[in-house]
Amino acid sequence: SIPLSAQRSRRPLAPVSPAEVEAALPVVRRFFPPTPLVFAPRLSQRLGKELWLKLELVTPVRTFKLRGALHRVQAIQGARPVVTASGGNHGLAVAWAARAFGRSATVVVPERARPTITSGPATGISLRASDMWSAW
Repeated sequence: SIPLSAQRSRRPLAPVSPAEVEAALPVVRRFFPPTPLVFAPRLSQRLGKELWLKLELVTPVRTFKLRGALHRVQAIQGARPVVTASGGNHGLAVAWAARAFGRSATVVVPERARPTITSGPATGISLRASDMWSAW
């Protein structure tokens, strides 16, 4: 179950506007080009529809979440550090974005997080918790 303190801190997210997406584009493009689309002939044939795959694995941390992380981290005023809790790609993306902007980052991860998330020079993982809710 979710601790009461975590339940109280949840806030609904506002929808992202087209203008916000356009404003984020130059920030994202500073760090990597558009991810390619590749036609998938076998899947297309099997499904009876044309199918294209967007190859997010070519981004620096191999996840689409890097775009949002770059946009949000660059928007933080001053030299404030970045703190997040994640058991996966979100934390990896935030750590990479913080490093890209010269910020310190603390990413709280569960002790059992995948090694691909918690290892490597770009992660910035600095704290572990027994589970996600104890990070609150």
